[in-house]
Amino acid sequence: MTHELLKVQVDVLLALVETHHKHEMSPRVLASIGGGLGWDLGTLWELDGEVLVPRSQWRSRWLLASALEAETARLRPARGRGLVGKVWERAEAMWSSDLASEPEFSRAASAREDGLRTGVLVPLVASGRVLGVLELFRREALAPASGVIDVLALLGRALGTYLERVQSRGELEAALRALDAELQDRE
Repeated sequence: MTHELLKVQVDVLLALVETHHKHEMSPRVLASIGGGLGWDLGTLWELDGEVLVPRSQWRSRWLLASALEAETARLRPARGRGLVGKVWERAEAMWSSDLASEPEFSRAASAREDGLRTGVLVPLVASGRVLGVLELFRREALAPASGVIDVLALLGRALGTYLERVQSRGELEAALRALDAELQDRE
């Protein structure tokens, strides 16, 4: 497992360095983590105002269709609401070996329909703020693996930093456009 963890870390870090837009980065990162570590379904949630929005989803080739994926696409959890909102609020990773028994997991019926039993949710943190959540699901019931959780937490910080950088760049570009427009109006 150590080799797989190292390969996933390198793949994700390369994706963060080589991509300049979130819409390019997200699917690549989810495929690297999900495929590299044997998960079946993944979602990258991003903070959008007062809610989390599923920006990208990934599904293994073994999961032909997914009720959970479809339900997730429609959700917009607020801080503290559902498992995703709880991870956002607490800013700490959460592992469940039995999703169906999690009272806060509103999508339990869809997970059961897909045969998904284990879930791990990791906050994407930068500068002390949660900017999103990485969510992964697997068919097998797995006990928490500290090495996997540690690597996912590290990747969560890297992804959070990436999101913060992209957000800052967007704000800077908007300010430059506004300044340029103001200068154009003065001429």
